[in-house]
Amino acid sequence: MKLSPRNQIEVPHMMPTEIGMVDTLYEICDAEFNSRADVHHSFAACKGAKSWTRYYLLHEVRKVAARESIMCSYHMAFVIATKISEIWFEQKEAR
Repeated sequence: MKLSPRNQIEVPHMMPTEIGMVDTLYEICDAEFNSRADVHHSFAACKGAKSWTRYYLLHEVRKVAARESIMCSYHMAFVIATKISEIWFEQKEAR
């Protein structure tokens, strides 16, 4: 199992050049999503981690990647969105 160097995100089936970008894009999205009201509203309205990943976060990650001029495949965006979703739901359950 491959892990990204900084954030230890599982990066299956990714090229070595993509793995570093996973950490960079993850860090940008994580910081930005924590401060965006629309992300918090969608989280409050979602039914579960997988659906939130698929129907909301995935698209937001791809928008951030495009804005930052980071090459981001669907798979990379899905990996990042999944990690963010898992963290948010873990925090929700811990409360």
